[in-house]
Amino acid sequence: MVEVRFLQTASGRLIGFLVTGHANARHARSDRPHGKDIVCAAVSALSITAANALKKVAGIDVYQNVDDGFLDIQLPKRLSGKQKYDADIILRTARLGLRQIADQYPRHVTMNE
Repeated sequence: MVEVRFLQTASGRLIGFLVTGHANARHARSDRPHGKDIVCAAVSALSITAANALKKVAGIDVYQNVDDGFLDIQLPKRLSGKQKYDADIILRTARLGLRQIADQYPRHVTMNE
């Protein structure tokens, strides 16, 4: 199961997210080769896109730790007002997309906020 956890400050500002595990979703077609898990692919695509957007679009040097079945993204403590604004939009958008995946595939993805 994939577990997604968004990190936030005491005031509720999003400051990062953590994705762990594998979806291991079974598909109707049993002949699908390993690595064709659409749930895991969707979670990965949204997560990596958010991390890349924080870096490339918002210009934020995020802390990033990536390994098989593990992604940890955290914002630095010091950000400009524009970077905070951009990061908030990116992280809220990622949270929305990941929540929709978790709602559609609750046996494979959980959200902890």
